[in-house]
Amino acid sequence: MTSELDQLKAQVVLHLDADKVTVDKKRKQEILLLRGHVQVVDDRPGHFVCDGPHGRGVVDGKDATLFSAVTQRPLRWQAFKSHLYAVHSVLCWTVLGISIE
Repeated sequence: MTSELDQLKAQVVLHLDADKVTVDKKRKQEILLLRGHVQVVDDRPGHFVCDGPHGRGVVDGKDATLFSAVTQRPLRWQAFKSHLYAVHSVLCWTVLGISIE
C-alpha cells in the first residue's frame, strides 16, 4: 500500500505544462485514484466530504478545509478557483498529507 501511495504522490506532484483541458483531465484522473484511499462520506454537486489518514476533508463550493481526525479542528483552509481544484487539493491533503499549488 505504501509503495502505491508513493507512486501516487510522485504522479500528483509532477507538474504538467499543458493546456487547461489536459491539466483538468489529469486532475480528474488523479481524483479517481485518490478516492480509492479515502472513505467518501458525502458527494453531492458542490459538496464533498471524505475521511482519510490525515484527517477529514470538506469541500463546500470552491472552499476546501482539512480537519484534524483527533480534535476535529481545522488544520488548513483554502479557497480555490474551481470545485475541481478544491476536491483535488482536499484529497491530496487527506490521503498524501501534501499540498499541491
